[in-house]
Amino acid sequence: KSLKVTKKYFNYLIISSENHTYLQKRTSGIWNSLYQFPLIEGEFTEDQLVNTKQWKNLFIGYPIIEKISTKIKHKLSHQLIHTSFYHVKCDTINDSNFLKINWVEIEEYPLPILIDKYIKSVILHK
Repeated sequence: KSLKVTKKYFNYLIISSENHTYLQKRTSGIWNSLYQFPLIEGEFTEDQLVNTKQWKNLFIGYPIIEKISTKIKHKLSHQLIHTSFYHVKCDTINDSNFLKINWVEIEEYPLPILIDKYIKSVILHK
């Protein structure tokens, strides 16, 4: 009997504010205790994403989407995660649920492999 594979759609927001970005610690699921960028889950176009309640509640001021990654498929035994990374520039966010860190500290935080690989290839060029 084969496992039923669930599809999930993750939109990670890589928010840059000067030399900083924001992370949040997961408190459940397979990535429990790992850190991730702010996440909006769901299958959205860019226009739909910026009109979600989560997007509107997160940003104070005027977020600028500077880049959107190509969709990345990450296969786990029971899940297929379709992921997009949105690079967003914004000076101020509603950050009570997030940890503001300096970009140079990013590798000190345990991250899911999916995020770690993306950061190393696209941001840190390793």
